[in-house]
Amino acid sequence: MSKGKIVVFDDKTDELVYHPDLFNVSNVFKVRSLPTDEQIDKLVLIINCPDCKKNNLRKIGYERISKQSALFVRCLDCSNPIFTFFSETKLSSPDIGIVMCSSKEQSYREEIEGLNCNQCKNKLQVEYDIFAEKFDIKTIMPMILRCTKCPDISYNIIYWDRPLYYYRKASQIIDEVINVSPKAALVFILSALETYLQKAWYFQSEFHKELVNKRIINFQNLKEIRNYYRLSMNIDIYEIVASNDNWDLLTQSYKKRHGIIHNAGFDKSYNEIGVSSTEVGKLRETVEDFTKDLNDLLEKRGLL
Repeated sequence: MSKGKIVVFDDKTDELVYHPDLFNVSNVFKVRSLPTDEQIDKLVLIINCPDCKKNNLRKIGYERISKQSALFVRCLDCSNPIFTFFSETKLSSPDIGIVMCSSKEQSYREEIEGLNCNQCKNKLQVEYDIFAEKFDIKTIMPMILRCTKCPDISYNIIYWDRPLYYYRKASQIIDEVINVSPKAALVFILSALETYLQKAWYFQSEFHKELVNKRIINFQNLKEIRNYYRLSMNIDIYEIVASNDNWDLLTQSYKKRHGIIHNAGFDKSYNEIGVSSTEVGKLRETVEDFTKDLNDLLEKRGLL
């Protein structure tokens, strides 16, 4: 994404709040010092959406990595996602490359780290990156790729860590087993759903993250998940599932999964649990629709 120019902001960063149309000018800024979290919070309150021009933005994430930082906000009127890149070091590109996956994704990291300069073909160097094992989860993460031989060649990158990324990755396992074992497919379909629901909830606050990390709560019970979302996000996931039949299918599938995993494929009375290919197909379709509709709602409300 790009506004076509790099803005050099020589004033103190606390004066950013005097420029409500800043994002209409550019998404890439060279600054004397990176904005603090407090300065960013004030900026988000006054800034206008570059698309609809409304002053109704919500901060999704702000991360500082050494001499670079990235801001991700969403407009609550038009749902437009807006990314902004700040750097204390020299910039040569007005563009931001948005990588829509976890910054822990090894294949993407290897691909980016293997890029060469278009001019001299020298391998680009990653500046101010941090190793994946040094952090838990970051909603966004900025980095710069720079050519050490060509002073005017650099690229601004922001990893956008979306809950849908985890759902799609988990769904790959479903593809591997769905034609082999309906029981295994049922387990992994619900595992993919749980992964999405947990990450979307997890991203809302540090307190949520702490509750999950300390295993105070988990996402293995549909009734409890519904309560988590209602109490902390004012969302009733039952209403998103859209019908009693689909909700009953999810509820019964959760019960079957418990027996498949914890009781070797039998229920509590030691009756063998049956799962048909038709049932698995309907479950997957229900989960796909539910995840998409929930994600759309979370984005509309500025929660993702």
